Amino acid sequence: MTWLQVKAFFRRLAGEIQIMSEPLLRVPATAQILDVSPNMVYELIRRGVFPPGVVIKVSPKRGFRFHPGQLSAWLASGGLQNQTPLSEGSERVIAA
Repeated sequence: MTWLQVKAFFRRLAGEIQIMSEPLLRVPATAQILDVSPNMVYELIRRGVFPPGVVIKVSPKRGFRFHPGQLSAWLASGGLQNQTPLSEGSERVIAA
């Protein structure tokens, strides 16, 4: 590895650590941001509406958390407005 590659690696690592240090949002807070009910947030998760990196499955008991930076970026790019309605029975699988 060259010095420039090492330097780039540590810059990238520092950015990831900063991203990871943001407190994660719970479903009720995310529902307020999206202006929907918490039940609708769970439905959107179930349908796989959120892009990768926005929703984090913490555990079966603790449920889901949302990365605030990723959620903001998704909303800035159109968020729910860019979603095509899913017909009943058609679902996308989300990675947990």
